[in-house]
Amino acid sequence: MAISKPPQKKDPEKFIKGKTNSPASEAKQISLKLPVSLLDSIDTRAKELSISRAAFIKQSCAVYLENS
Repeated sequence: MAISKPPQKKDPEKFIKGKTNSPASEAKQISLKLPVSLLDSIDTRAKELSISRAAFIKQSCAVYLENS
């Protein structure tokens, strides 16, 4: 039996336009208060897409800015 590599997981952040492999020092962490109902909606949609809350928010911001 041949040994094969395990399948690679898809990285949803690679689909974010402009995403680069930049060092973490080029990123900035923020704190943001959101209404509970909005956060619940974000969590539901992120779960449907099998991505993290943070990835969903980043992707949503990128799409919004691209379309504005």
